[in-house]
Formats: sequence, structure tokens, C-alpha cells
Amino acid sequence: MLRGIYNGLALVCMVVALSVAIVVLTLSTKGRLSAENRAAMARMLRGEPLAAEAPTSRPAATQPAQRRDVSEQVTRNQEMAEMDNLVLQRHLEELNHQRLQLEALQRQVAQERASLREERLAWARAIDAAQQDKHGEAFARQLKLFESLASKQVKDILMDMNEDLAANYLSAMKREMAADVMSRFKNPQERQFLDHVLERMRKSS
Repeated sequence: MLRGIYNGLALVCMVVALSVAIVVLTLSTKGRLSAENRAAMARMLRGEPLAAEAPTSRPAATQPAQRRDVSEQVTRNQEMAEMDNLVLQRHLEELNHQRLQLEALQRQVAQERASLREERLAWARAIDAAQQDKHGEAFARQLKLFESLASKQVKDILMDMNEDLAANYLSAMKREMAADVMSRFKNPQERQFLDHVLERMRKSS
């Protein structure tokens, strides 16, 4: 019986030795028979426990997370920059719209000033004609025109006349109209002009 056990052990040893030889030959052929492998096989043959294989080092999990955080921050910065650009563009469009409105208003004011200058020239021509005939047809037309204008406009026209002609028109106006027109002379220069006109009116009466 012991002999059978010995024969079995011998057979197992032969199988193990043959397996080790095959492994050594295979590793040697593939160039993988390093010093660490040889030491490990020697420990295995001696029945010593193999050293625990050191865990393969893996890259820290924080590195991909950090890359993701940086990527997300870059994306957020780009989105904020785009929003700022949109807001700036909207402000520029509003400013351009306001500029166009201002230019249109300036053109309108210029046109109104040109129209007012034309009216003043027309009034001046009518005044010149009336000045040559203080009680004629031109004078009557100008007096009729005064009745259709606002008192301030009449005052402005009288300021462009000489004092004698202004006195003639004020004298020819209806009492209520003349009083309303004279009330529009307010600043010192206008009051001085009106005083001279009233003085001529008194002299001519």
C-alpha cells in the first residue's frame, strides 16, 4: 500500500516537473522568463507561498473628474461670453436706432427752421411792400394776416420791423388784439423795443 502511495507521489512530482519545464520553455521562447518569474517558480517548486501580486496602479479617479470640471467651466465661460455678446449687440442696435431717430429729428428741425426762414422772408417782403404804402392794399393784407396768427408770432414779426411801421400796425389793430400782442413782449430787449413803438404811437396820435 505504501508503495502505491509512493508511486502516486512520484507520478505527481513528475507531472509537476514536466509542467514546470513546459512553462519555463514557453516563457523562455516568448522572452518572458524574467528574474521575478524564475524566483516565483522556484518558490512554487519549494512549496513556498507566492507573494501577493501588487495591485496594478490605476490613474487617480480625480484626474478625469478634474478634466470634466475644467471642460464644464470652459463651456460655461463660453456660454456667458455669448450671452454678453448678445446683450452688447442688443445695446448697440438700440443705440443705432436712437441715433437714427436723432438724425431724423435733426432733419425735421432743420426743415422747420428752413420753412420758418422762408416765412420770415415772405413776411419781410410783405412788410417792405406795406412800408411803402402804410395805408394801402399791402398794409391791409398784412394786417389781415396778423389776425390769423398767434400773438407771439405777430410779436416776432413786429420785432423784425422798424419802430415806425410796428407802431402803425399796432395802432391799426383792434384794441384786444393789440393788447394781447403787447403782452408778449417780455424780455428787456423786447420791452425796450415796445417802449419805443408806444412812444411813436403817442406822437402820431
